[in-house]
Amino acid sequence: MGNRESSPADQAVAGPAPVEAASPHTGHYRALYADLTSPGSQGDTENKTTFKDRFASYFGGPCPAFGNVLYEYLFSSEEVVPEAIFLVAMTKLRGASGSTDHHTVERMYFSMFSHAQDNISREDLTSLLASAALYALVVGSELHEKASLPRDHPLLLALVQAAWVHAHSEGVLSGSEFSVWVSTNCPRLLDGVREWINSVLTQDGGTLIYQLPSPHTGKDPPLQRQIDLCTLVWVLSTTLPMLYMGHRGESSKDKGKIGLLPVGGEWTCLYSSDSHGLSMNRFQHHCSDYKQPSLLHLSCYHKGEKAVYQFAIALDTEWRDGTYYYGGEDSVMVQLTPTYRPLKHGPKLVSLNEKQRGFPTGLRVLGTDGSVLLNVQPSLSDACFLGKEMVVECVEVWGCGGVEAIESQRRMKEWEKRQINLRRKVKREHLVETWESSPDRYLLEMGGVTTRRPTEQ
Repeated sequence: MGNRESSPADQAVAGPAPVEAASPHTGHYRALYADLTSPGSQGDTENKTTFKDRFASYFGGPCPAFGNVLYEYLFSSEEVVPEAIFLVAMTKLRGASGSTDHHTVERMYFSMFSHAQDNISREDLTSLLASAALYALVVGSELHEKASLPRDHPLLLALVQAAWVHAHSEGVLSGSEFSVWVSTNCPRLLDGVREWINSVLTQDGGTLIYQLPSPHTGKDPPLQRQIDLCTLVWVLSTTLPMLYMGHRGESSKDKGKIGLLPVGGEWTCLYSSDSHGLSMNRFQHHCSDYKQPSLLHLSCYHKGEKAVYQFAIALDTEWRDGTYYYGGEDSVMVQLTPTYRPLKHGPKLVSLNEKQRGFPTGLRVLGTDGSVLLNVQPSLSDACFLGKEMVVECVEVWGCGGVEAIESQRRMKEWEKRQINLRRKVKREHLVETWESSPDRYLLEMGGVTTRRPTEQ
């Protein structure tokens, strides 16, 4: 499997530096060590658990298995950890987890889950990604302690499959290959687990700034539906520009900054084929006049492969019907399943044409080479992705601009409705005036034909 790296415990044995000067949090670490080593700590009223068990419970929180992996990374298989080694390990852990160098963070978690080897197995990679997702949901979503994510979740399996494409050796993925994949496809993959570690290493829990947008459907969905939606938001937060994650005015140039985290807000469901029906007319009605960034989530079924293909189309401009391609520099298309891969990031992403004759109709997504990546028919019932014919199962559009954008859309639609009613009234009055002065009316009345209602005579 490769050579084993030295753990923080190994480095401490070789001669730890004075921890008092190394970290301003040493006092908290001493108190934490005393709590983990004292009888009855961490709910152990009968003092039956070991230091390792207590450590795993404290640092693992909702996932003690992660705490065990972290313990092995820091202290190898040592059952008894002296205080000096513990203090050095906590200082180094905080330094690595809080680093602004994303390669440092990637190396730490890769080494942690690969058991300090040069390569990682598919099973251990799945554990790494599952931990990244779970702690992102615990720390950054409204699920908190209700968060859970099965290892066979489609989005999780898609991430594993995407990473494994970069593996050159059979059965294993190297650290450099993992780093290339993360940097290229999902640079914010580990932000959630980093925030979890930083929070448990801080005396008061820290001030968490990592907040994923909350998807709101207008209903109270079942828990599994909430988990699926929050997982979708999380996986997209690893790739999309931050203006979709609560930051206003942030551009794609900030895409790779590890210090820039999602800050929350709301994703509001503008259109759902399950609620509004598969209809281009209803799609445009519910999405028009929304001026802020939005995201289209498309789910299709490929009969030949018996596989579900999911896509996300993030658009930084409003949806418009026409024959041209539009979208700004922060428009992105991502294939979500069965493998996860960003397909395009840049302008002129989509075209939406329902009725214009002589031009291709439907929803079309343009690739970087000028070819059509995805074509959804005007009926929204069928789609074609890279030559693969599919059946559309579900279409959803999420507004990413928060409450203000929804309120602005509502006001615009009310104004348009008033204008339509006003034009109808003016037209009726105009018709009445025209008939009153019409020569035809006079001729009819001269011939004995009554042109007025009894109430008007």
